[in-house]
Amino acid sequence: MIAGLLVVDPPKYWWPKDVDPIAAREARLKSRELRVNPPPVAQWTPREMLATPQGKAQMASFTLALAASLFNVSFYAPFGAAMGFSGGVAFAVGAAGFAFTDGLGRPFQGFISSLIGRRKALTIFYAFMGLGGLGVLYAGLAHIAWLWAILAVATGAVSGACFVFDWLIIADYFGENYIGRNWSIPYALKVVGGAFGGIVAATILTLVSGGTWADVVTSAPITITNFAWSVVFWIGAVFSLIAAALVWFVEKPPTLEQY
Repeated sequence: MIAGLLVVDPPKYWWPKDVDPIAAREARLKSRELRVNPPPVAQWTPREMLATPQGKAQMASFTLALAASLFNVSFYAPFGAAMGFSGGVAFAVGAAGFAFTDGLGRPFQGFISSLIGRRKALTIFYAFMGLGGLGVLYAGLAHIAWLWAILAVATGAVSGACFVFDWLIIADYFGENYIGRNWSIPYALKVVGGAFGGIVAATILTLVSGGTWADVVTSAPITITNFAWSVVFWIGAVFSLIAAALVWFVEKPPTLEQY
């Protein structure tokens, strides 16, 4: 806390205009990172950011990926229990391992993005989250506990990607001068994504399983059908894959002409 009070930001535009940031870095690793994650061409205000296709796509992809991520956090363990895995070693490994890799995977994601670039890394992570979620679903429906556990742990390693890359991509694409305001806009959409990850998914599970709105309101116990589980897992997977497509096809670094 004391150290934090002493830290100050460098002056704005402190980097000399006549210095190439790539050429100035002699370290090979840093030079490579700047090539795959080049600095922004300008400092964009929130209004300017949202006026670009990249800014709009960032809002949508973050919200969709967040919805899928929070669904994974909320329902992987209940799904495993519903498939009869509770009490076993595989269930403990899958449930605890998901939470463990969800946290531990975040610095690993940042490291990978410094090697291959933010956009490419995020596309891979979102796509893997969607496909891995389907793997968790069908391993559970097939009652293969060990495979369910492995896929749950593996998917956990990428489920936090939206939190890692939201501010990183915004800083890389739109600059650091307005990072606080620019970053807060998609993060405020957490309420939308969180709705699916919690109450909306639970409502779908109840209604598709033959429950009523009264069951939803009163949280009455109801047996969730395999079809209902399939519906919500597929929705989460589609959300992840759409987010991956938006990142790859739309969220390219903005150009100076767009500024």
